[in-house]
Amino acid sequence: MESESGEYLDGVSLVEVFNIVYLGDDQVPPEKQLGTISFVPPNRTDMQYLYKVDDVDLDKPSLKYGDPIMVTVGPQITEFCEFDFEFNLFCGAYTGIIEVEWEKLPYDGVELWEERIDSDDGTGQICVQYGLFANAAVANVELTLLGNCDSTNVHGSVFASNSRLDLPTRASILFWVNSDNKVHVRDGMIPLSRSQVGVPLDSEFDLSISLFCDSEECTTKVSLIPGEPDTFLQNFCEDKLQVRVTWELKKESITS
Repeated sequence: MESESGEYLDGVSLVEVFNIVYLGDDQVPPEKQLGTISFVPPNRTDMQYLYKVDDVDLDKPSLKYGDPIMVTVGPQITEFCEFDFEFNLFCGAYTGIIEVEWEKLPYDGVELWEERIDSDDGTGQICVQYGLFANAAVANVELTLLGNCDSTNVHGSVFASNSRLDLPTRASILFWVNSDNKVHVRDGMIPLSRSQVGVPLDSEFDLSISLFCDSEECTTKVSLIPGEPDTFLQNFCEDKLQVRVTWELKKESITS
């Protein structure tokens, strides 16, 4: 693929976990939301935690059926056609390993997959929705409030997707905070749960922002071309919301 400047872009093979969804009958209180979900390649040395909570945060809301379990890392580089999802979640309520294997994808290939693991007592499931991208880049997303905003409390959502995905559920959640659990903005930085997203090089990167501060609202949608850095401003809460997207295309830059 060539960028608008004519420079040839060479991507990498990525696994992009869009969503992890709780499908249990019982609510999970914050003191029970401990544990890990791991992405484990065959060499195990490149293992990453998709979710890792060691300490109790009583200010967090209870998880209920259909709620997202926030993914805290970006896409995983895959040099193999196999990996595992390992679960040790919610104080041992969900434990086990899901083994994933697939045929090598064609150049620019995209496949959408879904895996589920049952709770040990059979009353619920955890659903993992993800995509396999044969030739992709990594988008780095930063959201910053410019101005006197250290006392600002923000809630709302930020979703990332791309034009190769035709299902609304296949959007990566970068920020998801309801009005009862507003977050305090420090030094202007919106605290995203994750800041990196995998994007196929032959697609457009779609960013959907809906943020609230008191009665002020900032809602915008943009589409960007992979490999083309961009920064734009939006009016928000008597300040400017700066959205900055940069790109990483080679394995060395993504893993450094």
